[in-house]
Amino acid sequence: RRYSQDASVDMLFGTITGDTASAVTPVAEQAGMAFATAILGDPSDCSTIAFPFGETSRQLLKPQIEALVADYGPRIAFVGSDYNFPRDYAKAATAILGDAGGELVAEEYSPLGTTDFESTIARLAASQPDAILSMVVGSDAVTFTQQAAAFGLLTPEMGFEGAPLDSDYYPAVAAHVTGREHVVRWADGLADPQSQAFVAAYRQRTGSTAPIPEVAANAYFGVKFTAAAINSAKAASRQEIVQALGSFTLDSPLGDDTRFVTDGEGNHVFQADMLTATIGDGGYEV
Repeated sequence: RRYSQDASVDMLFGTITGDTASAVTPVAEQAGMAFATAILGDPSDCSTIAFPFGETSRQLLKPQIEALVADYGPRIAFVGSDYNFPRDYAKAATAILGDAGGELVAEEYSPLGTTDFESTIARLAASQPDAILSMVVGSDAVTFTQQAAAFGLLTPEMGFEGAPLDSDYYPAVAAHVTGREHVVRWADGLADPQSQAFVAAYRQRTGSTAPIPEVAANAYFGVKFTAAAINSAKAASRQEIVQALGSFTLDSPLGDDTRFVTDGEGNHVFQADMLTATIGDGGYEV
């Protein structure tokens, strides 16, 4: 709100998922300023000034679920952290699962900060799933994955997709996710020059040798899109920035002709590629 009331600030860029964006959107709406999110999640509120660079739940879920059903079987169990984003994600997943010829055999939620998933894992196992779709997030994602493996639920024969396979968590769960496939919008294994330049600069700046978090690159290329749109239109006001973002297209590692389109409710949906990466200790190879 402080930024929105500052005449020297023309746009807001930040937050991660759709639920946190829903807290910022009304403030940006009131100020008439563009608001861009960095990654993942459907907006909870209709907005003509919101520009989410992340994939929507459906853009992510469709290839995830179709691959799980085709590669492992139709019986899918869902597990998530207990707040609105995983529940919205599960609602979208259920509709897509039916179209893919699968069925939801279990749905479990645990409070953020859970350290003992034994009872949750037992209930998931009792449903005899072919695959687990997880939206357990944060440090809980690591705890759940490690315990699911320790209690015999997460075997090489069990399908596994979702947040715990994100590159952010790889160092802690490498033994359980290496070799698996994961749907992403960007991965450090992309061979295009812009991606490789970003990878080199990121590693030089951070000193990290681990797989690079997708959110880092998605935000970086989102900012590049924003700058190019504003510069191309010579936008000099909040209203002109909104118009510039809504009418611009750009080729980037996120895809050729990336752009925002407007859905039936007035929301902007970013049109970009979804990719399948194989997880390895050298990175996420697309």
